Amino acid sequence: MLLLSVAVATVALAVPGGHCSPPKEISIGHCPDYFPKQDFVLSSYLGLWYEHQRFDNGFEMGLDCAKAEYTDLGDGFFELHNSGRKEGDLFAESFAVGYELAPGHIVADFEGHDPVNYFVLDTDYETFAAVYNCVQLGEVMYEYAWMFTRQTSVSEDLIAKIRQVFVENGVDVNLFQVTNQGPDCVYIP
Repeated sequence: MLLLSVAVATVALAVPGGHCSPPKEISIGHCPDYFPKQDFVLSSYLGLWYEHQRFDNGFEMGLDCAKAEYTDLGDGFFELHNSGRKEGDLFAESFAVGYELAPGHIVADFEGHDPVNYFVLDTDYETFAAVYNCVQLGEVMYEYAWMFTRQTSVSEDLIAKIRQVFVENGVDVNLFQVTNQGPDCVYIP
C-alpha cells in the first residue's frame, strides 16, 4: 500500500494542478497477458495516426486533437512526433527516436527520459492500431492504452473492432476516454 501512496503522490506532483486521486492508469492488480502482433510490419505502420481514445495518463492530461506521426530514418529507426492541443489553444509536442525490438514491440527514446516500451496488439495499417503497455510494480499496475486511427472521424463498427482487440488481450475497455478530434482541431504540421 505504501508503494501505491508513493506512486500516487509522484503522479500528483508531476501533473500540473496535481490531485490526490490516482489517474485511471494506476490500479492494484496484475497486468493481463497480452500479445503484440506477431506479423507486425514497421514500414507499413509508419505515417500519421490520430488518437481516437486513450486511457487517462498524466503526460496527456487536458490534451485533445492528439496525433502521432512516424517517419522512417533508415536502418530500422524512425522518428516519432507526438502533438496535441492543450487548454487555451496552446500546443504540446514531443519527439523520439524509436525502433522495433521484437514483432509488435516498439521502443521510443524521448530525450531526457527513459526509453518507452509499447506494444502494437493489432493493426490493419490502413484504418486502426491498438497500442498497449502495462508495467507491474509489486501489486500496482500502470496501464497505457491508445486507439489510433488514420482518419479523425471513424465508424462505430471500427471502434467496436478495436475495442475487441483489447478485450481479447484482457484489457478493461471501460477505462478508455474519447480524444476530441472535432472540426475545431488545429494540428501542428
